[in-house]
Amino acid sequence: MNPLLEFVDNAKKNSRSAFTIFKSVCRDVSTKTGSNRVSIWDLDDDESFIKCACYYNAVDETYTDGQKLYTKDHPKYFRTIVEENVIVAPNARTQPVTAEPTDP
Repeated sequence: MNPLLEFVDNAKKNSRSAFTIFKSVCRDVSTKTGSNRVSIWDLDDDESFIKCACYYNAVDETYTDGQKLYTKDHPKYFRTIVEENVIVAPNARTQPVTAEPTDP
């Protein structure tokens, strides 16, 4: 079994909340990859927005959730999410697909 899926499955068996599970996943991914920021997002059923399920900032060790990004504001980004499901962006501000939501 995929280690991440196994982790989530074990966490569910121990009645941990989704946010608690996501916090652990984000922290572990950050530690193992050396990333300063890791997040998990949920695509709305009608694909009009994504909502942050967990955002981890390793620099100050904080977690947040609830932020939304709307399809109408970031069409290229959403097209990639729908087509590829996962976006890995070592430098989000300079990669074409992730630069759109990070534009000031």
